[in-house]
Amino acid sequence: MRNRKVLFICTGNAGRSQIARALFVRLAGNDISAVSAGVAPWPALHPVARRLLTERGVDLAGIKPEHVDNFSSAKLDFIVTIGDPARQKTPVLGGNPVRIHWDISDPADADGTGKEDAAFRQAMEQIERRLPGLLAMIKNNKGNPLDVHLEPGISTCVVRPDRFSPSEHLPAFAAAGFKCIELNCFLGSSDFPWDMPGSIKELRSVSDDTGVRVYSVHAFGGLGSM
Repeated sequence: MRNRKVLFICTGNAGRSQIARALFVRLAGNDISAVSAGVAPWPALHPVARRLLTERGVDLAGIKPEHVDNFSSAKLDFIVTIGDPARQKTPVLGGNPVRIHWDISDPADADGTGKEDAAFRQAMEQIERRLPGLLAMIKNNKGNPLDVHLEPGISTCVVRPDRFSPSEHLPAFAAAGFKCIELNCFLGSSDFPWDMPGSIKELRSVSDDTGVRVYSVHAFGGLGSM
């Protein structure tokens, strides 16, 4: 775990991602480095976020919003996007990080309604509930995602079943000694129904059971004229 780095990203880096970073640092201690950024950073922290974190005893001296582009060359292990704008606008960042998304609404949308305090407290509670699971995920991670390149792998770009079936093919790959798979879906759902939540849930479950890691899933239209 030593020297793992996680980046929390929200829209303005004025509330949710700052709260997540601060509370995660308190939970994880010194084993993991945590930073935060925004896709459209505010000039300063939201006053309600600052007050709530100060109530928790968080030292905010020198803390100010940063743009996610500042981390374009950083070697990151995990990225946590908070809210859809962060997920949609976060660029490709260095380190081949594991990406995690939390669907937590922006409490700043309550500005001017008289419900700002309640909105920020609700967002803080939602974030805090997720932090132990994130820490457990990082602890259980076998290493930097780049380490997958050191394992024997197979790609459906080279070996193409008529239709990829996680329950059929991943156990066979595992029995053959493969540790990871590059799953190409260039023909769309006829390759694998990647657009169906149930199929993705099955893929994740069988991957966990067999120990065959899914390195990437490429969607329709990525190869030549197909």
